[in-house]
Amino acid sequence: MGIRQILKRSISTKYLVGSIFVTMLVVISCVSYAMFTVTEEKNNVISIVTGSLYYQLTIDGTKTASISVPANTTKTYTVILTNNNNRTARFNFYYVGDLASNVEIGYIVQGNAIAPPVATGVNLDANASQTYQVKISNNISSSTTIS
Repeated sequence: MGIRQILKRSISTKYLVGSIFVTMLVVISCVSYAMFTVTEEKNNVISIVTGSLYYQLTIDGTKTASISVPANTTKTYTVILTNNNNRTARFNFYYVGDLASNVEIGYIVQGNAIAPPVATGVNLDANASQTYQVKISNNISSSTTIS
């Protein structure tokens, strides 16, 4: 069936052929655009470079990550968290594991002392530090270590 025979047909056949032709053009255009977009994105992959984040934790002037509390003692410790990076960073500040049943730990907030860190972490500016006073009561007959 040639073009002349199609054109001699009724108007509804012309609309049907025209609709199919336009639909094919739209489908081909969309597929071509999608292929171009995917190819372009593969060539320009977005990446984020963070670098390494470092911190320093000192307890009573000693660089450490744990506190040893003697038996039947209540002691106050000075804990300093330092951000040694060139950008602001958020650090989670918590102790690891469960405390023994008669060991209590808490922050001392007096005068201009910094408020205790929240559960979501501590935001420290670049090359900044925060000092906390931590009071630990060990009411058991053996020493305990808190990391």
